[in-house]
Amino acid sequence: MKKKSRKERLGRLADYFAKNRAVAKAEGKIPEFEWSSLKYNKDEIDYLKNRYEGDTLSSRSSTDWLTLLTNSHQTYKKVKSTFEDLGIDVDEFVNVENASSLLSNPLISKSVFQKIEEEYGIPAEQAEAWSKKHGHKIEDWATFVEERMQR
Repeated sequence: MKKKSRKERLGRLADYFAKNRAVAKAEGKIPEFEWSSLKYNKDEIDYLKNRYEGDTLSSRSSTDWLTLLTNSHQTYKKVKSTFEDLGIDVDEFVNVENASSLLSNPLISKSVFQKIEEEYGIPAEQAEAWSKKHGHKIEDWATFVEERMQR
């Protein structure tokens, strides 16, 4: 997908979020966005949708939304490729039970935690502690990384 085309699609989503926050606050609902118009992989759409669709409290400009959504999308893709670089089938990692099973293997989990530290500067011990308390899906990892990077 061309970079300009991707930015235009995310721009439409950013405009949608910016314009519909006032409606959401006033009416208590958000008009539907045509998510398939983004032409991303289903897991990428699900990540953005789950991460931001219910966010009715945030009042941001279209430009702010575009930055936020672009950064989130890039973080998700980077985290996904981090796991793929380790030879982990990310389609299996979408499922919590499979992810938990994979991370129960000490060699795999150590590799994951070290890779998270190398790629994002999050200490391996912190990633390990987080993984014991929270979900293990790629979506959860992307949110974890994104939140730590914003600190």
